[in-house]
Amino acid sequence: MQQQLVSNLSQQMFIIAVTMVVLGVLNVIYYWSRLDHTVLVLWAVALLGINLIRLFLNMLYVHYTTERLQPGQWLSLFAFVSAVSGLTWSAMAIHAVRHLPLEACNLLFITMVGMVGGSIATNSSSARVFVSYIVAVLLPISLVLLLVDSLEYRIYGAAGLLGMILVTISFLQVNAVIKRSILRGIENEMLLKDLEARQEQVVELNGRLLEQSSTDFLTDLSNRRIFDEEFRMAWTRAVDQGSPISLILLDIDCFKLYNDTSGHQAGDACLKRVASLLQSCGRDVQIQVARYGGEEFAVVLLGHDIDSAESVALAMKHAVFAEKMPHGASTVNEYVTLSAGVATMMPTDSDSSDRLISLTDAALYRAKQTGRNRVVRGFYSGTDADL
Repeated sequence: MQQQLVSNLSQQMFIIAVTMVVLGVLNVIYYWSRLDHTVLVLWAVALLGINLIRLFLNMLYVHYTTERLQPGQWLSLFAFVSAVSGLTWSAMAIHAVRHLPLEACNLLFITMVGMVGGSIATNSSSARVFVSYIVAVLLPISLVLLLVDSLEYRIYGAAGLLGMILVTISFLQVNAVIKRSILRGIENEMLLKDLEARQEQVVELNGRLLEQSSTDFLTDLSNRRIFDEEFRMAWTRAVDQGSPISLILLDIDCFKLYNDTSGHQAGDACLKRVASLLQSCGRDVQIQVARYGGEEFAVVLLGHDIDSAESVALAMKHAVFAEKMPHGASTVNEYVTLSAGVATMMPTDSDSSDRLISLTDAALYRAKQTGRNRVVRGFYSGTDADL
């Protein structure tokens, strides 16, 4: 909070310095014919020097706010300069009272009272600075007036002391309100930052959840839900564009036997390796491979005819076989092999995407029934006889 208090005070420093100098010049002009010129010049120079120091300190604060001194130390410096400035005005008032009738000092008194009133606003963020200033301005001249053997002078002195006390009490109340306001502002800022941090965490968590909900946890391929969404979108685009759409379904041959003889951990490792090989083949032709379920994988190819789709399926089958992963329980080959069904449709508004899935699934079934380790085409001529 002190940092905020010093910052608020710093923003008022230029106004304070300019006001002090202008008021000092006006008083010098007014008292030029009434007081000693040397005293007035020395007082004006002192006042100007003090306010230049005030501006210099403020410049240091603005540029080196956290590198040189702590906020509390800056407040002490500003309070010291304000006290010296107040003593300068009080010294001038004491000199005027000793050499002029009391009524001739009214401009100086009015100026000092006005500065005290104005300092409630300019120094409102720091009780330390304000109290240092008002005590330096009013206490010395008030005590001097009280010591003069004159009722009129003593009334002025008592008024000065009473005014100093009342204004200080009033200021402290205003300052307490300002501090509470600053504290609420800091608390709100901290709450806002905490909220933003939590929002970032929520966004990050949502991203992770979305990624987890769209990715198969074992193979890191797209899961069945994402495949279904992408397949529906691809089907819609194919209908709109009047382009062919192909589907490949791949199945690891005799995978249940692989699990039974090698164990589920080895089975999981086999699924991961096959998925990686299929994904690598998919990247070569810029298509996405998904885990369709169990040991089955699926590929959607928009704009690919049956020949193109069959070439992709063959490339995937060969890639897996070339890896030469041992499969001692297979009834097909000593290594892990794939069977694949491929089908293509030129869909229209009256067609259903389920028909392409059924057609491809039927082709995969025929691949298994005819010996496995092969790619079988499915054809659609517009009737259910192809299934």
